[in-house]
Amino acid sequence: MKLSIIVLLVISSALLYGYQQEFLNLTSVSELQDKESEFTISHRFLGSVEDEPLDTFFGMDIGANVGIAYRYSVYQLFEAKAEYSSGKKEYSVGVSRQILLFEDYIKGQINVDYFSFKEVSIEDRRNNFYYQIALQSTPIFDRIMLNLNAGFDGYYERLTSGIGLGVKVLDNLTILTEYFPTLDRDSADERIAKYLGEDDSFAIGVKLDTYGHQFIFQLSNSDALNSRRASLGTNDGSDLKFGFKLQRRFQ
Repeated sequence: MKLSIIVLLVISSALLYGYQQEFLNLTSVSELQDKESEFTISHRFLGSVEDEPLDTFFGMDIGANVGIAYRYSVYQLFEAKAEYSSGKKEYSVGVSRQILLFEDYIKGQINVDYFSFKEVSIEDRRNNFYYQIALQSTPIFDRIMLNLNAGFDGYYERLTSGIGLGVKVLDNLTILTEYFPTLDRDSADERIAKYLGEDDSFAIGVKLDTYGHQFIFQLSNSDALNSRRASLGTNDGSDLKFGFKLQRRFQ
């Protein structure tokens, strides 16, 4: 794993020109063209970067929530996708459709996913649907991007939300921040409340653009890989965990 991080850094510094404004955990509005696809590998390490950093290599030796994902642009803004994450042995398949709003200012996308996962110490799998809308601004002053996710989790029967800000500091380097408020922490019924973390999830990171690749590195108080999971909150307070995401576009 240590060698993999070094290789990613070397490769990312040698290439230029990204293909999409991706965020850390939020769903971004797709910019894939017809018949293009994307493969993603994600890691969210479980150890804190501050807890015996030399012995645990900044929390990377304690384990990780690992994810892989693939999506394909079928035809005219319509996409199909499949994902897996190791944290709860979660599988999901879904479709998305871009929506045209004020094209010069904002882009939108509707997502519908079917997901299945296993809770800790429960043998049977849990499954349901997740409905989401993602809104993303076009670059303001060619530098600033805003992202908003809002959705409904059919299993936990709750609304989800997340907001993000991206600031491009160089042509191939963007600083990203995200925040996921758990709005129903005090109002959720007992069945749902036990799954909600005591603190809201947040993340900060950088995105390195390359030709056909994107390398994203982050620090977060959650090991979630997407906005649905991040919106459940975390019990790790302000303890930061390292994570990364590698994306490759295929034409």
